[in-house]
Amino acid sequence: MPFPFLPNEILHRIVADLDSISLISLSQTSVRFRQVIKPGKREFVERLLALECTEPFDAGFAQRSGWWTYESWKSTRWACSGCLKLLSHSHFDNRSLLRRGYRKPPPEAPAANTLTTWKPSLYGKKWGGRVGAYVSREARRRRYHYYLLHIYEHQDPMTAEAILQMRDAGIEALEELTEEQIRLCPDEARSAVFDKVMEDLELEDMGTKRHFRRCNECRYQKNPVGRRGTLAFPIQISLNLYFATPLDRYFPTYWEFFVNKRPVFHKIVQEHYLGRLIGQHWQMYMARCPGCQKWQEIRAFRLGGKLTSWKPVLGHTTWEDEIISTSLLDEARCNICFEKEHGREELGNRLLCWIHYLQEEHLRDLASYYDRNWASIQLRLEFIDPCAAHNEVVKQQIDDLISPMREAHILDNTEMDHLTPPAQEVGRLVKEFQEKNGISLNLKNLMDQQINIERLWIWLRASMTEVQRNPDALVCWALARDGSIQK
Repeated sequence: MPFPFLPNEILHRIVADLDSISLISLSQTSVRFRQVIKPGKREFVERLLALECTEPFDAGFAQRSGWWTYESWKSTRWACSGCLKLLSHSHFDNRSLLRRGYRKPPPEAPAANTLTTWKPSLYGKKWGGRVGAYVSREARRRRYHYYLLHIYEHQDPMTAEAILQMRDAGIEALEELTEEQIRLCPDEARSAVFDKVMEDLELEDMGTKRHFRRCNECRYQKNPVGRRGTLAFPIQISLNLYFATPLDRYFPTYWEFFVNKRPVFHKIVQEHYLGRLIGQHWQMYMARCPGCQKWQEIRAFRLGGKLTSWKPVLGHTTWEDEIISTSLLDEARCNICFEKEHGREELGNRLLCWIHYLQEEHLRDLASYYDRNWASIQLRLEFIDPCAAHNEVVKQQIDDLISPMREAHILDNTEMDHLTPPAQEVGRLVKEFQEKNGISLNLKNLMDQQINIERLWIWLRASMTEVQRNPDALVCWALARDGSIQK
């Protein structure tokens, strides 16, 4: 007998054992199967949750520690149970992506089971109870003891009560050991056992709340009043990303639209030096434009602060020292809407003021670090033998370089071009002295950093001039971006 003509009782048995993707696919093959299955929203949500874990939508990144910094993060998609779409990370807030219950489960996790919960009944189709697997009372107790492990993991010495509670938590490795053996167990071995147990407990919870995940727009439509922003201008916290400078945070890759391209080098400075110059993690914020009603990163509204601690909340100030008020947020428009309302020239002027402020701040930081770096080189050269022939030559060369850098913010590009050759000559003299005397002053990195700073300084001054002459290219950069968190 052909499969579509089987009795309903047999079809119900077969359909109930399908996975979520196959269930929807089967319901779309014929009218007969569509009448038998009658998929509802829950079945479509289960299908999306299964699809988001498949290869085209899941890049297979690690589930721990900073996986969102990988390039594969951009191509990954997450399911929204509200609009029933697979969307990128910029459409969700932090909680919907990073909390354990909302994360994509690995293949070995119970939540990765893709069997459908569809079940028939004599009185019509009945929902299959819980979306996730049933959590027993014993499992809930184990999850409670998960927190006890954090308390007792580094306790020394361990008490009898702590050992009893850990055994009740289901740590099989401790069941065959006496209390004395547990107390004498090395810290490394004990930590390894605890880490394995906590990973197993985390695996039970991984992905069990994904059916509650909703994108920012669906959450806004359901409950417009949020904790941040206003009713007309809601704001959601997004990812925490690394940027080398504030200029990169608010104007990433803008130089691609100009003739002067940013020089490429591995690292400007060491991380234990000037804080604002080394690169920091910035909190990203997504806001809903009252004009086009699209969610975009806060930089698309020309809003931002001077420090990484800045937050777009009422009472704080912007880079223009303007207090954030309800009216300021309600009247904010993204670059595209602002260009339509006020014109291309006005948008260019606003962007020009903002980028000029950031470039001036960056120049001051570069000058400050450049001065500090030469002072550090001088300090290390104090340990050189005063009788050495190269000592006075090296010091004189450095003095000649440091003196003009005291007024670095007024130097032009031509003067800056003359600094690199002397710096290279100083590096050659220091290297020759180190090889001759068999010592190391660890100056190579400092000298390389000086050259990188000079290259960045030259480019930044040239870029400032070009941006002032051609603000329309800055408008092209702003309108070409889709408002997401792309870097």
